[in-house]
Amino acid sequence: GEGNVEEELKSARELQAAAESGGSLVANKEGLLAAVLKELEAAKSCVSKLQTDAAASDAVRKMLAALNDLTGFQSAVQSAISQGEKGKRQAGLGFKFRRLKTGLFDVRELKAGGAAMSSKLLRVGDRIVEVDGTSCKGLSSQRLGALLLGPQGSECVLKIHRGTSSEPTTITLTRQLKQKQPKGAAASEEGERRARGEAAASTEKRHAGLGFTCKQRGGVWMVSRIKDGGFAATSGTILVGDALNAVDGVRCTSLPAPELIALLRGRPRSACTVELTRGGKTITVQAERNFES
Repeated sequence: GEGNVEEELKSARELQAAAESGGSLVANKEGLLAAVLKELEAAKSCVSKLQTDAAASDAVRKMLAALNDLTGFQSAVQSAISQGEKGKRQAGLGFKFRRLKTGLFDVRELKAGGAAMSSKLLRVGDRIVEVDGTSCKGLSSQRLGALLLGPQGSECVLKIHRGTSSEPTTITLTRQLKQKQPKGAAASEEGERRARGEAAASTEKRHAGLGFTCKQRGGVWMVSRIKDGGFAATSGTILVGDALNAVDGVRCTSLPAPELIALLRGRPRSACTVELTRGGKTITVQAERNFES
């Protein structure tokens, strides 16, 4: 029995040495901690099987003496982990949010070049329910911001409510730093186009729309102008005077102008569903974003 205890404690000391050396700890920190717990449980089991008080007392004394050598284990683990994470820059998910009266948060804006916009999984108006298993209800804005940040390249699991759905949707985004276009790249591309005798195309814009403008009246967004060459003009399905109810299930009533614009814009040729009211009737239009002439 005592021999087994000494063997288990020897294994624990070897694990401590591995922790202090840093070695492969960061790559397998969870496995290492699990191994330590397993070794200590095995030692405890050996002690419980001893038959005499004297033998048990001696085994416990040796065990405690060995554990005294392991007092630096936790600090060694934390030091190695922090050193491994130190080289990774902190990154977010690329969206702005606001706190609602319900205690939850909704997505206010998707940032160009951010993880949320690149993934196409998150939309303006989505309500955030959980971040990596932590409920967002009642959190402060600062606390939510801290939850969304993490090492560049790490995954973040969000639970969201979209539109009128009562069931949350789970999405996984990868934290990344905002992608920036190299300085001079746009000017270089323009120069190449001119050299080829090409005019600057409207596709230089990052986003496309549906080809109409709106004005808010009594909290309701109304179509005020149709732009030449846009989807609304070429399809004839959206008219001046139509009331804009929802876009992709997100209600538009009382939305601030920047949020409505973000909701209507998207990648060229991307589809969206627009719900309108015209003459007291509700109309659903399957639209495609494009550029105006």
